[in-house]
Amino acid sequence: MCTNALADPPEQRQRRLDAIALAATPAGFDQVVAAQTSVLLAPSSAADPAIAGLFRAMAQAVGPEGFARQQRAIMARPDSRPGLAAIACPTLVLCGALDTLTPPDLHRTLAEAIPAARLEIVPDSGHLTPIERPDPVSAALSSWLREG
Repeated sequence: MCTNALADPPEQRQRRLDAIALAATPAGFDQVVAAQTSVLLAPSSAADPAIAGLFRAMAQAVGPEGFARQQRAIMARPDSRPGLAAIACPTLVLCGALDTLTPPDLHRTLAEAIPAARLEIVPDSGHLTPIERPDPVSAALSSWLREG
């Protein structure tokens, strides 16, 4: 769900390092969270006070140290595409139609590489699909579980 099988390219790695450095400064983490709101959420979700507020609360709970750990873990992610064809279990690949971090095209490629994978694209949702559109996500998961 809202994922990527690719390793970070050098320019993305540098953006992550820059964000980690900014987040470590006194007012920097708030700047990172504010900037991430429009990156992670679809426009309608970013404009929704409940959804945007939940995202900000989640980010504050993670804090700058947790954010740095998350970013470093993502930077260490290997290219896992070579192993996708070996996946033999039922697989649901799900993403938001407006996800700019891991766009639907990445998910299509992922689903095509996994034998018998099912792709679900949730309309009007960004990278945080479960909090942006919980009902369609629940419906997709329920349907997939019933069929699997």
